[in-house]
Amino acid sequence: MRNLGIVSVCLAAAGCGGGAHHEAMRPEQPKAAEATGRASIPAVDGPASPLVVDWKAEQRADLEEVIHDGIAVLSWSDKGLSLLKRCRVTGNYGYLPVQVKTDVVRLETADDVQASLPLGGLGIAGNIGGEFSKGTTLDIALAMVGKRRTTWSEVSKDDLEGQCDGASHYVRAILVGAFAMKTGSRAKAAAAVEIFGAGTSGQSSSSKDVATTDGKLSACESATGDESKPPSGCGAILRLELEPIAKESSGKKGPAKPASNKEEPTAKAEAVEGCPPGFVFSGGACKKGGKDRPHACQPTDASDCEAQCTKGDASSCDRFGTLVLAGKQGSPDRAKAQAAFEKACNAGYANGCTNLGVSLMIGKDVAGAKTALDKACLRGSPRACNIVGTMALSGQGGPKDAARALRYFVKGCEGGDFGACTQAGFLYAGGGGAGVPRDDQKALTYASRACFGGNSTACGNAGYKVELGQSVTANPKLALSLYERACKLDPGQCFRAGLLLSVGAEGVPKNEPKSKNLLEKACQVGSGTETIACVVTGGKPNTAGLEHTVKTMKPQCDTKEGRACSFLGMAEYGLGKKGPAAGHLKDACSYKDPLGCELAKKLK
Repeated sequence: MRNLGIVSVCLAAAGCGGGAHHEAMRPEQPKAAEATGRASIPAVDGPASPLVVDWKAEQRADLEEVIHDGIAVLSWSDKGLSLLKRCRVTGNYGYLPVQVKTDVVRLETADDVQASLPLGGLGIAGNIGGEFSKGTTLDIALAMVGKRRTTWSEVSKDDLEGQCDGASHYVRAILVGAFAMKTGSRAKAAAAVEIFGAGTSGQSSSSKDVATTDGKLSACESATGDESKPPSGCGAILRLELEPIAKESSGKKGPAKPASNKEEPTAKAEAVEGCPPGFVFSGGACKKGGKDRPHACQPTDASDCEAQCTKGDASSCDRFGTLVLAGKQGSPDRAKAQAAFEKACNAGYANGCTNLGVSLMIGKDVAGAKTALDKACLRGSPRACNIVGTMALSGQGGPKDAARALRYFVKGCEGGDFGACTQAGFLYAGGGGAGVPRDDQKALTYASRACFGGNSTACGNAGYKVELGQSVTANPKLALSLYERACKLDPGQCFRAGLLLSVGAEGVPKNEPKSKNLLEKACQVGSGTETIACVVTGGKPNTAGLEHTVKTMKPQCDTKEGRACSFLGMAEYGLGKKGPAAGHLKDACSYKDPLGCELAKKLK
């Protein structure tokens, strides 16, 4: 990690005006050395999940504005933590409600305040000043109802759009609910309801007290868990999950097809908290030193994970279980791992419940697995929602139920699992049979989210709907950008952009040289539908790929799907069936696919 100091406490684009509901916050903000005895707190170079309850109203409004149009990008450096208002990544945030949970985060030193509240922690620490040494604490009560999350799991510099100088992190998720913050006493542990009451009363025992609140505990407690957005009065931004921006893409690809229902899930650990060097994540915040108290272990340190699990840290139990299964403590021991997952789950850690469910499923305890996975989904694990949806779709542990599966896939997709998005889009596009009414608009929405997550085929599926104006206004330029993302994720998928550039469209000029380059790239690596690129370029297509294309595209062409007829005609032409090919390309043209019209002329 870099040793970067936070010396600015305001969002650069937002200013430092006063926020609503700040009843007793002293305005003076001394220099860092005066407040804490040190010049700075190191910034975090990797994943991090800072509390942002110190944000002003206008700072929250700035973030809301940015995430309405795309994925938010931040700069975290020696100049501080700031929102880059004119920089973003294409995409959006879903909303996954969770079982309502309250918690109290206690900060006992000025360093802990600065590390856990990287925007305004310096000013708050200075406000309390030397009272920390006398036993004063900063107590933050949280009521959590849901998480807004993107499907993006990796953002590189190439994905950034706009004015992005200094960009270091993107906002992967936003925890929402209500909070109350007040000074307390180390001698007394205050309950969340007590802090919420104090935070709204406006009473302060001294000029050094800090009392502020946003949202209502009662509004959060009324949440049912089925909302599509946070309840009124319970949508305050509490915590961000930040992921570092890579200098260049790792080249990882999303799956070429929706995941098979027969694929066996595996246990996976999560590590999102991240703290500056010299700090550990304990009790919901970054604490300086503190290795003697329960804290989140490093995901690769099996010994420390076991020790912290024994002390009661739920995330460490979950990580210890995955390390045991991976053979990092001798031979893999499923029973030992399962015990660790169960301990994490019982402590309320959602990913622990997910891994417990996966372990029970592998052990053929389907009923037990479903119970654990349902609990995990309810607590906010999108991966668990996707797995339970797959179980319902395949009939594992009960009759097949596409409608029920869809409900889980939608929850998983809203929570950021792009595999769940892929499945939801597939079901809405007609793959759900009678149990799921076809909805092309929703199919496009979920395919787009799967695309942002890294599924190249989903990019292509979303792109052709946008290109041809199916359930949306036709936008060939946007379609090309989706095709180009597909190409970036998987060279075989370059055939889509190549075909569009070969015919051109409104906002997309015909570009034969670029088209030829993309089609040849797809031809070189393609073995499935993408091998039709070879038919256009005169290359050598993969016969099995052409036969697969005929098999999959004919039923769709029979429903008058123009692009399916175009692909079918190209595959048939490559197989030497010129008569049927000409007929299907003519059909594609009559179904208003310009590609079919152009190919009918070229492939005579």
